Amino acid sequence: MRSGTPEISVIVPIFNLGAYGVAAVRSLLAQDFKDFEALLVDDGSKDGSGTAAFAAAGGDPRFRLLRQDNLGLPAARNRALAAARGRFLAFLDGDDRYSPVFLGRMRRALLEDGGDWVACAFADCPPDGRQIPQSALYDRPMPAAAARWPLESVGEILAHYPSVWNKLYRRELLAGISFEPGWFEDHVFYLRAALRSRAILHLPEPLYLQTRGRPGQLTTRDDERVFDQFPVLERLRHLLVTSGRKGAAEGFEDLAGRLLAERAQVLRDPGRRTRWLGSMRHWLSRQGFDFPARHSPSLATALSGGMPVGVVADLSGRGDLSRAALEGLAGQDIAAFSLIALTRSAGGMPRCLPRTAPGLRGI
Repeated sequence: MRSGTPEISVIVPIFNLGAYGVAAVRSLLAQDFKDFEALLVDDGSKDGSGTAAFAAAGGDPRFRLLRQDNLGLPAARNRALAAARGRFLAFLDGDDRYSPVFLGRMRRALLEDGGDWVACAFADCPPDGRQIPQSALYDRPMPAAAARWPLESVGEILAHYPSVWNKLYRRELLAGISFEPGWFEDHVFYLRAALRSRAILHLPEPLYLQTRGRPGQLTTRDDERVFDQFPVLERLRHLLVTSGRKGAAEGFEDLAGRLLAERAQVLRDPGRRTRWLGSMRHWLSRQGFDFPARHSPSLATALSGGMPVGVVADLSGRGDLSRAALEGLAGQDIAAFSLIALTRSAGGMPRCLPRTAPGLRGI
């Protein structure tokens, strides 16, 4: 390891993550490439998780703890970006982990390629301990080998996951780029970087380990911040149409459809879902295009005023609708369905049925 400037700066935001932050630090300690600094940003945690994560480093001088009030994920990352000293930059979300070869493999590949940045596949890691490989490419299978992907057109740019954490960047690529406030900050950050580059190297190994199923994860929250998607889309549209890259209009329509479909999947509150669908109809009307139904036929049906799923459950015999079956229905795309229950007697709805579920009728 050289003295002075580290080869890689790793940015790790932490907010109320409990033991997950400790696991993230331990994955850094296990790296086979040692010349890095880790900037842990405690974004005003109330559970001591920032302190616990820093303590897990055991006094290793490569780790620094930066503290701030709870200003949000973009501000936490920007704080670390301003303090980073490395030749290369990487991001590790505080509830995720690196595989032991992440930094070494990514750096070696980028040096051999000579390009601006490198991305890798990742693994979804649910609570049951599985690691489920994902290509980090939209509508494409896992590549068989490392490849340099051109970024000449908007379609080529949007083929890659915009996540900042499965990539290693040369510092020069990100000069002057920061995370904008609000949710969905990765999308604008990625697009600004991609529009500066003509290619990205992609590795098929799942070197990044993404935690799934953690209570409170931002991407699964059903709250008012889902409406932040619309101004972010406006920002993305501006970047694309002014980029001069071919396919900007078609690419934006596809991107908007994909992002809106992703947001729909977390909406469970009936009132919020209704308001969000209304906002979506208004936004699409102003943009002058229809929702691309290929991204979610259910959402397309709901936008047209229909009910995406109709279910008739015959409960007139001894059968009953299990809790598992109800959870399966609730997990349908945009969680909107019409359930007609054929019961044994008038008003005799089984206790396991949610009386307040939208579209529920007993006959």
